[in-house]
Amino acid sequence: MVTKIKSNFELRFFLDPSLAKKLSSSWKKEGYKVKIYSFLDIYFKHEHSSKRLAKIRKWKAPKFKPEVIFFERKNGVKSESRKKFKNLQAAVNFLEKLGYEKYLNIEKKKGLMFTNKSKKKTYVLENISGLGWSGEVEIAKDQKQRLKEEIEYLKSLGVKSFTLSSMLEIMEQKLGMKKLKKPKLYRYNILKI
Repeated sequence: MVTKIKSNFELRFFLDPSLAKKLSSSWKKEGYKVKIYSFLDIYFKHEHSSKRLAKIRKWKAPKFKPEVIFFERKNGVKSESRKKFKNLQAAVNFLEKLGYEKYLNIEKKKGLMFTNKSKKKTYVLENISGLGWSGEVEIAKDQKQRLKEEIEYLKSLGVKSFTLSSMLEIMEQKLGMKKLKKPKLYRYNILKI
């Protein structure tokens, strides 16, 4: 059974360990509840199209079943659907039968999810192998105006660098697998304050 996940913007931001600690402390004081997690995302590209992408999420903590996530991005909006499997090999076999080939691994060694139900907000801080600390806030695509509000708020806490790029794009650039492209105009207009 495939579950359709709503489409949204992923506003990512980058920080050093001291700022990650500061944000964590600040959100705890504001009443955010914290959940800890870690997982490995194994990215796949389709053999006939590099634009057809999927990943297998292998959970380390908590111990959830592996899931295949099909995803796409258009104008900064991420859309995805998910399917759970009994084990990792079953997920790999499923993608390989569809013509997908393993491409890249991204390990989120430590993730902290901060949720405040009364404010209806969730922030994530993640320590990513080969990249360091990054953060993320997801914003529904019909609430685009919140992007600017979130950037203002995060800037007030000391965050300086933002992007709507996917983690895959960021890691490809970091590893020299893709040339850095000039940002699209929509990114510039949204993120420039």
